[in-house]
Amino acid sequence: MTRENRIHPRFPIRVPLYINVEGRVFKKKLRLHSRDLSAGGLSFTTRQKLPIDARSKVIIGKLGDFIESAHIEGMVVYLRKDRELKQYTVGVEFTRFVDVEQEVLAARLKEWESLSAAAAPQNSSVSGS
Repeated sequence: MTRENRIHPRFPIRVPLYINVEGRVFKKKLRLHSRDLSAGGLSFTTRQKLPIDARSKVIIGKLGDFIESAHIEGMVVYLRKDRELKQYTVGVEFTRFVDVEQEVLAARLKEWESLSAAAAPQNSSVSGS
């Protein structure tokens, strides 16, 4: 699915992830972090080459003050290799929400975006004298 025809907006957010793809947990000593997240899926980077269409179980870590970890099932829908960094960008489409509803996740992401925008420092121009 291209950016132009996505149903759910993606948010550039780094949240801790545990990814279990077809029985293998893709984490080492450090948890993975998402590159972006939406109510329909997420992307992350890894050095592991994951198979397209692989079923996955995703545990999304706490998002701000809103939700504890969320268990969501998904499927790997794209894999893009960055030859320079020697890693892959993986896209996972969510297929089943186990302990959080999709609408709740979407609402929490919008709330998080609003709070993050309000907390961001405002650019102000200071004129010299």
